[in-house]
Amino acid sequence: MQGVIAYLKGRGFKPEKIGLFGHSRGAAIGLMAMGRNQDLKAMVADSAYANLEQELEYAFSANTGGILPSFCLPGMLVAASLLQGINVNQVRPEEAVKGLKGQPLLLIQGDKDTLVAPDNIYRLKAAAGDAAEMWVIKGAAHTNGPELEPQAYFSRILAFFEREL
Repeated sequence: MQGVIAYLKGRGFKPEKIGLFGHSRGAAIGLMAMGRNQDLKAMVADSAYANLEQELEYAFSANTGGILPSFCLPGMLVAASLLQGINVNQVRPEEAVKGLKGQPLLLIQGDKDTLVAPDNIYRLKAAAGDAAEMWVIKGAAHTNGPELEPQAYFSRILAFFEREL
């Protein structure tokens, strides 16, 4: 993310005009970057998770259909750590957004999401405080707000960036 910001600034973009828009994992990564970097002015995060370990537990149980028991997950997390150097305990967007310094944030989540638990939006909003606004899309599954509510989805995002950047 730092490379992208440096590139944009090198091309003449002022920090107050740099915003992010991310879906799912990209939204979670963006939230972590925004919490650490004051050069990111505003962000729209669609279907972001608040905590990777808890997200994996939710997604694993919700989407395996009982084929693999949940006791396999801890072993998979250890393997990820040993083989790839991934420590899921360090991926906590809800902690990162506590550091927002008035940077505006629009959180979007479908209430029928089976990949990212719908309660993540409330956790992220609580962590971000007044800097964040929320939009829960009724009937929407994971990141399918644009298909379900195309006019409202894009209008709301565009209005947010026009107002904040």
